[in-house]
Amino acid sequence: MKKIKDIKGFKNINPYIPGIQWATYLTHPYGKYIYEGKSDLIIKSIPLKKHINEEMYLCSDKIYGTIVFKEPVGLSKKEFLGNASHHNVSKNDAENFWGDNRLYKYKFSFFPFETPLKYYHIPTFQTFTQIENISFEYNYKTLLKGITNDDFDMFDDFDILHYHNYLHKLFFMKLNTINYNIIINAHRKLVKEYENRNMKMDAIDELDKKSIIN
Repeated sequence: MKKIKDIKGFKNINPYIPGIQWATYLTHPYGKYIYEGKSDLIIKSIPLKKHINEEMYLCSDKIYGTIVFKEPVGLSKKEFLGNASHHNVSKNDAENFWGDNRLYKYKFSFFPFETPLKYYHIPTFQTFTQIENISFEYNYKTLLKGITNDDFDMFDDFDILHYHNYLHKLFFMKLNTINYNIIINAHRKLVKEYENRNMKMDAIDELDKKSIIN
């Protein structure tokens, strides 16, 4: 069955991956270094206990893919300097980030996106955040105008739910670059598709009411 990522506007990737509930943040340019193959170690000043061996989105200036942290291993200053080619953290950044704190290294598995994604996130996003607190930036005009009834025929229910969630995120982000009539019209198409599938959609917020009641 064709997936959302195959529809024009979701070029090459479907960023909403089932089962991934968390994202992790690395200060730029260290997420990019991982994507470019310049770093194969992550350095932190704390031994993380949560989200070890759990696949998460790797966020920095962009979202570069997904990552799985391995167990932390303590690192002396001498070892930190000796591993410079693996983590690529500059001495100045190390001093600014961690000072004289004890350091830990993390090996990881990384699964890159073909094209890194721009995204929005809550201001307090530091080490971890739930995916509800980030939103992917799409070429929304192409996506919203491009989906047709024939495309809906190729969506499974999981795709429909993610597309629905995407519309609501766009609507409530209140970005100046967005034409909200496009979102409302796209949501009205989706309402009809819900009806065709006998799926329940309650009018619980402004977008639902504009699409269902008006």
